[in-house]
Amino acid sequence: MPSAFRDEPFPSSIANGATGGPEWLTEIVTTGSGDIKANARWANPLRKYNVATGIKDQAGLADLIDFVLAVSMGRAYVFPFQDYSDYIATNQRVGTGDGTTTAFQLTKTYTSKSGAFSYTRTIKLPQTATVQVFVAGVLQNASTYTLSPRGALGGLVTFNAAPAASAAIAWSGQFDTPCRFDADYSGFALNGILGSLEGG
Repeated sequence: MPSAFRDEPFPSSIANGATGGPEWLTEIVTTGSGDIKANARWANPLRKYNVATGIKDQAGLADLIDFVLAVSMGRAYVFPFQDYSDYIATNQRVGTGDGTTTAFQLTKTYTSKSGAFSYTRTIKLPQTATVQVFVAGVLQNASTYTLSPRGALGGLVTFNAAPAASAAIAWSGQFDTPCRFDADYSGFALNGILGSLEGG
């Protein structure tokens, strides 16, 4: 996520009706023998959203215009967007204590039903007030750790004292997706696409 970040949430009334999700870049190659090979070009997906589907009335359109002019300034600034299809983490394990390490990055892991495949997403915009941190299954008092400010270095939990060896570190809470508009021009017709800069 680039440094041009403004921690001003995109209007929730519009986000709640937006459509979209993760997009991967896959290169399909047909070899001389007729075999087909797929090359995954990105390690992490780009998330894209159509916010026009979330604008229900003139008030919603006015909120969008205010946001584009005052906050995002076209593509200039990245901002938090709540993807209502994926914004909750529940008991997500982020590491294991070793008696020395004090810092752990918040993540969310997506796992196939068989458990054979998984993808881990870095969470840099946790909704701070919702975050709960657990050590060995015990909820920690917020005074026992610090959570880094939201942004490029966000989502880092640093404990005052290193968790004991073998202790599972986990978290629950809500999070936002860092996004920017995919165009500088805004005609305010209700068909804009909101593109994400999320890296993980």
